[in-house]
Amino acid sequence: MRDYRFALPRMSSIRTGESRYFCNGDPCLMKVAERCLPDGLDLSIPDDHEYAVHLFETTLRAHGVFTATQLLHLRSGKALRTAMREVVHDRITAGSIQLLKGLNGMDVYVDSAALESAAASRAAVTILSPFDNLVIHRDRLSAPFGFALRQRAGRSRVPQQGWRRP
Repeated sequence: MRDYRFALPRMSSIRTGESRYFCNGDPCLMKVAERCLPDGLDLSIPDDHEYAVHLFETTLRAHGVFTATQLLHLRSGKALRTAMREVVHDRITAGSIQLLKGLNGMDVYVDSAALESAAASRAAVTILSPFDNLVIHRDRLSAPFGFALRQRAGRSRVPQQGWRRP
């Protein structure tokens, strides 16, 4: 519930019809949130800087390694982009993140604490699931690591020997 107020800008754009992805819904459904929310919850719509800080913190907590485009994934607006640049610049000067160059020359931001703990830990092999978000969003693998994963689904083209169905 602490992140509820950061969903308010998108919910208000749906309610007013500004969003092109959703049509006007049932008016009864719009009142459900007002009846079910706990008392004392902050319902003020965040400004661009607060929203940028929220997006930055959730991306940092979820991934630890990210690019500028991943910070604003599916978000638009010049004011939000400007606020995000300020937040990233402030965090770099504070030392909470570090700017590294990826294998393809792209700027990659890394959580400083995670980078230090990774250097101290022993080397280990981790097998990724094909359903992991890191694998599903291919840009996250290719930008910092230069890793391209190709998966193939479907029937094999190699002729099978042995029994076949009629």
